Amino acid sequence: MATYEKVSNSLLVSQQHQLITAVAAGDQIDVVDVLGRPARGIQMYTSSVTDVVDYKLNNLVRIPQFNETSADTEVLVWSGASHHPTYQSTGAVISTIDGLVISSIEITALALGIGTTIEIVVW
Repeated sequence: MATYEKVSNSLLVSQQHQLITAVAAGDQIDVVDVLGRPARGIQMYTSSVTDVVDYKLNNLVRIPQFNETSADTEVLVWSGASHHPTYQSTGAVISTIDGLVISSIEITALALGIGTTIEIVVW
């Protein structure tokens, strides 16, 4: 199961980044929970240039829940809808394009030569 510490919101946005360790197939990571905002980029670190990572971006849907007795809240749902495609990338370091707005990442499958987990850096 993926592990991380939340980033302090007292840091400048340019200094906000976080390492997420022990990321396994099936892990669903709310990047907004990690950084306090969506990420501008993600790098995934595997053990070999032949390792394959299948993942979905931004498939965590936040549904507002209005409640008359308490503050408004959100229900979080991980969507499997076809408009959230699965991407497949190969390499020791897999990067998204800079400047994206990434609010979540789901690791759907890992084909690793060594081990069963990867590390991810979000910024």
